[in-house]
Amino acid sequence: MRWKLIVILLLAFCLMVQPATAEKGKAKAGGKTTTKPTKCWKRMPPLDKTLMTPEYNTVCKAFEEVLNKTCEPPEKLQCNWTLPKGEKRFKKLEWQPLDPKEHWGLIEDMALSGWNEKFRTGQWERIGDEVRKEFDNGQRILAVTSVDIDHDGNAELVVRDDNIPCEGNAGVTFGVMIPEIKRIDWNLNNVFFHTNAFSEGSEIMIYEGQAFMFKWERDFKEAMIYEGFPHGSGNVCRFKYLKGRKKQ
Repeated sequence: MRWKLIVILLLAFCLMVQPATAEKGKAKAGGKTTTKPTKCWKRMPPLDKTLMTPEYNTVCKAFEEVLNKTCEPPEKLQCNWTLPKGEKRFKKLEWQPLDPKEHWGLIEDMALSGWNEKFRTGQWERIGDEVRKEFDNGQRILAVTSVDIDHDGNAELVVRDDNIPCEGNAGVTFGVMIPEIKRIDWNLNNVFFHTNAFSEGSEIMIYEGQAFMFKWERDFKEAMIYEGFPHGSGNVCRFKYLKGRKKQ
């Protein structure tokens, strides 16, 4: 009889505790249960701490909101920097195709732009035939747009060389073209140093009327935003991918 009494008391205790526990799980607002939304991306300090200033806080905060709204994994960013429906703060540029047959000199410059000047000699002779074949076969495309990429108040003709299709073969190279000679402006080549280096997916987008460069880092699962200057660029925003991690 004693063990039956103990069982009855335990059951009664459980019935009393469960409602109280449920009440603790309810939110204060209207007594409804709420769950904190999972954060997919987290803003981190930029690589260049001197650029961690209030003027960049708005663009960093805004893009953190974009990343957490779309929750795109970093691997998808290499081919499509998705903007949420109705997003008005950021917008993508409109690119016009260029005929590669009329821009072989520009294509050569683009292919060599990622190399240090002292190592460029002989590189085009080594890779030129393969690059031409890729353009002829539609595996690469060339396009141009007009945008003030270095924030000096004047628009430049920015060109891009993309691998096609992007999926499984992502890669894009940017440069500034001198229209009169259809060649790269080497004086502005350093503006794209970070986005062109080991690039597997970069983009240029406009935020509140200003152009910024966007890049993802595969090895570190990070997204970066760079601002262009007349003689280079600087990392102003950095975001870490969190979804799927136990610790956030």
